[in-house]
Amino acid sequence: MSIEKRIAGAEKVGEHKTSMLQDVETGREPEIDALVGSVLEIARLQNILTPHLDTVHVLVKIAEPDDHQGRQADTGTGSRLTRRQPAAPVRPGTAERADADHPPDHPCCCRPNVFLTFAWCAHLRDLSAKPWWIAALVSWGIAFFEYMIQVPANRIGYGSLTLAQLKIMQEIIALSVFVPFAVFYMDQPLKLDYLWASLCLVGAAYFMFRT
Repeated sequence: MSIEKRIAGAEKVGEHKTSMLQDVETGREPEIDALVGSVLEIARLQNILTPHLDTVHVLVKIAEPDDHQGRQADTGTGSRLTRRQPAAPVRPGTAERADADHPPDHPCCCRPNVFLTFAWCAHLRDLSAKPWWIAALVSWGIAFFEYMIQVPANRIGYGSLTLAQLKIMQEIIALSVFVPFAVFYMDQPLKLDYLWASLCLVGAAYFMFRT
């Protein structure tokens, strides 16, 4: 069935609350594991990337009632993906084979850093004549989109990667975004210092990922 037909079918239903939304609002266990969790497990076994489904799964698990999350932790129920959510990160070297052959999904890695770079630095060119508080408000508005992407991405990555590995990944991506921003947007000269800084980050990544 095409996307257009699905949208048309949903419009015919009219205003209603989906069963999963009703579950969350009434404190019942949502059916996310049956609908999405099982699909993600199959995708892991086949080494198929599913960043969008991963994001949906994590966001619904965040909205899940706290008492149900506690019961899952105590009894070990739920899918393997449910048990591996941020409350119980997997240490490097102990992940399942499917994760060892399949890099952890970290969706939208570059996009949040693009927002953050513009939030921090673009006002130096575009709003230099404005009062600082105007630049701060504009920068805050841009940074909002960065957090809307980065926070879910970190929740997905944490568990397959350590906290330190996530941080060094962000720094490497930030530098790879900053260099073209500085050269093409801020008209800064391209220097070899950027290369030396990148090599330092390569060394930092080595120490973070060697265990």
